[in-house]
Amino acid sequence: MTVTVTYPGVYLQEKAASPHSVVAVTTADTAFIDYFKMGPVNQAVQIQSLNAFSRIFGGLDEGSEASYGIQQFFQSGGGVAWVVRVVPASSAASSATISPTQDLELPGSVPDTDFTVSANSPGAWGDTLAVGIESNEPDDTFNLTVQINSGTAAKPSYQIAESYYKLSVDPSLPNYAPAVVNPASQYIVLTTGGNSMPSSGLASDDPIPLSGGEDGAWTGASELANAINAQLGDPTGTNPSTPALEMIAPETFNLLCLPATSILDEDSRFSVFQNAQSFCEANRAFYIVDPPAPEAMQTVPGVTDWNEIPAENTSQFISWVTPYGGEDSYWSAVYFPFISTADALNNNNPRPVAPSGTLAGIYAATDNAVGVWKAPAGVDAQILSTLMAQLTNNDSGQMNPLGYNALRTFPIYNNVVWGARTLAGADLLQSAFKYINVRRLTNFIELSLVQSLKWAVFESNAPPLWSSISLEVSSFMSGLFGQGAFQGTTPTQAYFVQCDSSTTTQQDIQNGIVNVVVGFAPVYPAEFVVLTIEVESAPTAS
Repeated sequence: MTVTVTYPGVYLQEKAASPHSVVAVTTADTAFIDYFKMGPVNQAVQIQSLNAFSRIFGGLDEGSEASYGIQQFFQSGGGVAWVVRVVPASSAASSATISPTQDLELPGSVPDTDFTVSANSPGAWGDTLAVGIESNEPDDTFNLTVQINSGTAAKPSYQIAESYYKLSVDPSLPNYAPAVVNPASQYIVLTTGGNSMPSSGLASDDPIPLSGGEDGAWTGASELANAINAQLGDPTGTNPSTPALEMIAPETFNLLCLPATSILDEDSRFSVFQNAQSFCEANRAFYIVDPPAPEAMQTVPGVTDWNEIPAENTSQFISWVTPYGGEDSYWSAVYFPFISTADALNNNNPRPVAPSGTLAGIYAATDNAVGVWKAPAGVDAQILSTLMAQLTNNDSGQMNPLGYNALRTFPIYNNVVWGARTLAGADLLQSAFKYINVRRLTNFIELSLVQSLKWAVFESNAPPLWSSISLEVSSFMSGLFGQGAFQGTTPTQAYFVQCDSSTTTQQDIQNGIVNVVVGFAPVYPAEFVVLTIEVESAPTAS
């Protein structure tokens, strides 16, 4: 609004702020795909603590490599995880039958209806559940409780976890039992029909236990690999469908960890790697690759010994990982050796754990402390667990030029991450994405711009739009420059943004295309600090 000035004095004019700005996306939200003892199947669930993981997915499990990886993730500084549970085909959900009409002797005007009560996800965990029902006289409704056995199968001790009141067996009514219970319950699902003869004379203190739950067992490494591949967009995987992690919009994930690959046979492991690379490229994410498990994994209870190529020392590790590196492998990084942690499920005895969850937590901690442009390595990148091999300078000297990252132990600093290269980071490749922080910073900028520039779609493709886009993107890049994300002492040296007639031609306009060109000079880590020390003789007295 233009102010008309007529008298001497102070005038007030309000100016609306620009309605658009680039919003920075997350950088270290980490996805885990694996088997877990309970929880939704083939769905991505966001968790922000170990307590939430234990409540939804059952916590640590001897047969779940990722359960230990998630524990390490949060202990190492991770904040947000997306968990996708896959299960064997032989898994089954616990169930029981209730018949409110018969068991509670509801009036004859009420339809004679049985319900199957099923645990809302497969697994033996559902056998700890029971339901109780009681009638509400005289209004032809019933109450239902979901109860959890905190005792044993032989001597149960049920505690009420959920209660639902005044439920109906009539599907035409708003209080129809499945319509009320299914959207709300964290434990059960009601469906019409029964699979066994209901008992009679039951009350809320005489619960009906669920039974028949099965964790199932993987028939081989290929079944587990196929289940993971199906969640990575591989159409040949088990029950191919849209990957769960592509259904979390407007949220995003930034890191991918697949600890189960450490125990797979080599063919299965490499198929997952190829799919994970493609999946991360499509979603602008970064894959932290786990090496094959060491022989010590064979002593871990509940772990299937499918692994054919253990990584016990540097030469074995390099021999295994060589096919994984290459000029197109800049969507991933690998670390060696395995780590070891105290296993709460085995009297705190040491258990080998794939390193990806630990590294993802360290990535998150580095991003929070400095920014995604900082290499997640160095003496500040502390590993809280024990390393299962002690690498030397010679080991690092073999691995680093090939693009493989060492985990090292040093006096004073203890266990640290001592490498920051992608799998395209071999010196001979001379890749623009040699370093992890450069790839991840690029992902961050790309995702932030893609998410925030959607407002420009269907706007008039003309100079006012180009100017608005340039201003918005330049403001975002300027903010990153001020935080130290780029090289250069001036913005001109650090980045550039172009969106004008030089980038968008008349032919582009006719095709509905706006071209925005963004360039930046990333900060590279100082891998080698060379000290030149000159020893001088004492000056001669004159």
